[in-house]
Amino acid sequence: MFDDLPPDLDRLQTLRVWHALWLERIDRKIACLRQRQAEEERGRGPRTGS
Repeated sequence: MFDDLPPDLDRLQTLRVWHALWLERIDRKIACLRQRQAEEERGRGPRTGS
């Protein structure tokens, strides 16, 4: 079996946290884009700001 992950627990846990943070960031972006798309479909302009 091909395994390119680090062999030690500390680095594996660091990768796990990093991965979870990226998933959260991606999920927030998806939610923002879905909201913007829904607003545009209802005829309202997209919100400005962050």
